[in-house]
Amino acid sequence: MAFVPSQHESGQKPMRPQINYEAAFNALTAPNLVLTPDFVIVGVNDAYAQETGRDRADLLGRHLFAAFPENPNAGDDPEARGVEELRASLERVLANGQPDTMALQRYDIEAHDRSGVFEERYWTGINTPVLGPGGEVELIIHRGQDVTDFVRQVQRFDQRSVKEARTQLEVTRTRIYTHARELYGINEHLRQEQKQYRRTISAQREMLEQQRQLVFDASQDLRNAITGLLAELQVALSTPDTDGRQILHKLLTSAERLNDIVADLLDLARRESVTRAPPNWPT
Repeated sequence: MAFVPSQHESGQKPMRPQINYEAAFNALTAPNLVLTPDFVIVGVNDAYAQETGRDRADLLGRHLFAAFPENPNAGDDPEARGVEELRASLERVLANGQPDTMALQRYDIEAHDRSGVFEERYWTGINTPVLGPGGEVELIIHRGQDVTDFVRQVQRFDQRSVKEARTQLEVTRTRIYTHARELYGINEHLRQEQKQYRRTISAQREMLEQQRQLVFDASQDLRNAITGLLAELQVALSTPDTDGRQILHKLLTSAERLNDIVADLLDLARRESVTRAPPNWPT
């Protein structure tokens, strides 16, 4: 088996592991959607598809409020304002570029196998922006938590138990908000890492270009000095009566120029060696 030097031994930085973000997104246990700024669905994880009883193919590419329209049978029920509340939350995210937590809301879902028949559902959720390089909102991650069973239990409690149930619901909402903030933090960290990586690549390219130009210029000077030296030697050999001291003086000047060029090239080689050495190596 051939020996392959490690990245540390070869002076290279460790390569970052390749992350399958789609698999990670689908592995999240909380239901999540990814929306464009126009509220078109471009990402659906398995938990969301299962929670809503929809196939991912039926949702991708559709406008959010076309895929999940308002329940026309809700009438004037003041609790059935899910579409209005969700739209307002998404608009706030677009306006300020910050996560927006939604209060408990009723948002009925149309049964996937019965057109026009809506199921009463209650949700809590948070909408988190994914920012672009200029700070603009490129995507929105909508995280919804179905709490219908919990709300129905609350509705069966007496008034004394409602306060306790609301406290538990607030704890649940806080937990959702905390998880969303963590997701936002991870996204911001990845964005900064990507920005730093681009800056590093740009600096390395600039340094390589400077080194290439320096070597080119030194090579030209070296060629000119050698050409002059050869010319003086040819003159001295072809003209025996030429003043030897004058020839030697010119040759000395050319040799000193050659020595300076070689010193510059050696200095360049040492600096490049220091640049490529790992942080813990002596320089």
